Amino acid sequence: MPRKMVMVTNLDVWLLTEKIRKAGTGNQSLYNTLLGYAGAGWEVHLLTTSRTCEGMPPVHERVFIHRRPVRWVEAYLRAKSWARGLARLLLGPATDMTLEMQAEPGPPSKGFGRYARIFRRVMGRRAIALARRIGPVDLLYGYEILGALAARRAAEALGVSLVTRFQGTELSRFLGDRARMLSYRMRVEALRTPADLVIMANDGTQGDKVLDALGVPRERVRFWMNGVVKDDVYRPGVDAGGVRRGLGIGEGEVFILHTGRMFHWKRIDRHLEVLARAAQEFPRFKAVFIGDGPELPACKALAGRLGLEGRVLFLGALPHGEVMNYLNACDIYVSFYDLSNLSNSLIESCVCGKCVVTTAVGGTTDLLTDGVNGVVVAAHDDVEAIARGLLRVLKDPAERLRLAEGARRRSEELKTWQERMRMEIQEVEKVLAAAALEGRSAGGFNRKERPESDISE
Repeated sequence: MPRKMVMVTNLDVWLLTEKIRKAGTGNQSLYNTLLGYAGAGWEVHLLTTSRTCEGMPPVHERVFIHRRPVRWVEAYLRAKSWARGLARLLLGPATDMTLEMQAEPGPPSKGFGRYARIFRRVMGRRAIALARRIGPVDLLYGYEILGALAARRAAEALGVSLVTRFQGTELSRFLGDRARMLSYRMRVEALRTPADLVIMANDGTQGDKVLDALGVPRERVRFWMNGVVKDDVYRPGVDAGGVRRGLGIGEGEVFILHTGRMFHWKRIDRHLEVLARAAQEFPRFKAVFIGDGPELPACKALAGRLGLEGRVLFLGALPHGEVMNYLNACDIYVSFYDLSNLSNSLIESCVCGKCVVTTAVGGTTDLLTDGVNGVVVAAHDDVEAIARGLLRVLKDPAERLRLAEGARRRSEELKTWQERMRMEIQEVEKVLAAAALEGRSAGGFNRKERPESDISE
C-alpha cells in the first residue's frame, strides 16, 4: 500500500497569468516536489485555495489536486485587483507602484495577518476532513507560510508526522533587528512551527540563519539548494541564431537575459539603471526580461525614462520550456537582487554554460566565485560597480567565454531534482520509521504545546 500525504498550500503548481495558460510557467520547486514524491510511489493529495491551474494537464497519476478557494476572500481579492486596475487606467501605469518606494519593505500587513489566521483555521479543517476521507495518511506537508500554519493544525488533530517546506524567506532583511523580524507575526509563527522536519531552500536568502535566530532546533532543519533538471535545461541544439533574430538582435550585439517574477526585492529598477550606465560605453547590446509581476508597468516606464528604448524587451511570463530556449541562446545572464541571487534561474544559467554577472548578496557565493565562473560584484547596491562588472564581459568576448566555461564546470557539481528529492524522501522515511518504532507522534514533542513566544501582536 503506498504511503499517503496531504500537502497544504495557497500556491498552485504553475505561476500562470491571464495571458499565459500553459503548463510549465514558473514554480519549478513545487512541481518537482510533487513529481519527486509521486515518482517514489507516494500518493500525494495537494490541497490548495488556488484555482489558477484548473484544467491544466495532470502532474502525475499519483498526484491528486483538491482546489478549495475561500470564496469570500477570493471575491475580496478580485475586487481589490479590479480597483487597482481602474486606478492604473485612470491615473497611468506607474502612479501606484513607484519602484523606489517598493524597494524597502513596509510594516507587516494587517491584511495578510488576518488572511493567514483565516487560512489556518479553514484550510486546517479541510485538511483534516480530506485526510480522514482518503486515510490513513502518513504525513501532513505544509508548503510555504500559509501551508505550514494550516498543516500544523491538521497534524495536531490527526496525530501524524509533519513536514514544513519553505522556498526561502524575506525575513533575512531583519537579521540585525530582532524586534522588527518578530513583528512579522504570522511568518515567524510559520517558520517556528514545531515540525518533525523543516526544509528550507538555500536560495541565498539565508533561511538557515533566520531559523537559528528564531530558535528552531538545527537537528530538525535541512538546508538544501534546489535541484535542476539538467537534461531539459541544457539544450545545445537550440537554434540560437533563430532565437536572436526573432528578438531583433543584430550581428555583433550582445544578448543579455534576466528571468523571474517582478517583485520589489528583485530590484529590476537596479537592473535597468546598470544597463543605462553600461550603454554609455557599450551600446551594442539588447537586454531581455522574462517574467510578470506587480512591478512590470513601472519597469517599462522606467526603461523609457532611462532612454533604453530599443535596447530592452519585456516578454512577460513564458512557460519554462520556452524560457530555456532563450537562456541557451543568450550571451550573458544578469541578476542584481536585494536579498539573494541564488535562484533557480542562476543555477540553470550555470548548467547552460552562460557568463553570469551578479552580486555577492545572500548566498550567491555558495554557487559562484568572482573571476572563476562569473562576475560577482561585492557591493549589491552599487550601480556604478555593477555596471563596471558588466562592461568587463560586454567588451571582452574571450573573458565572457572563459567565465561561461567555468560556470558549466561548476554546474557538474550540482544535484538534479531527482537527487535532491531522494535526499528529502530519505529524511522523511527516517521520521516515519522513528514514529512507528516508538509508537508516538514523530519528533517526540507535544504539538499542542506552543513554544515560548516573544512575537508581538
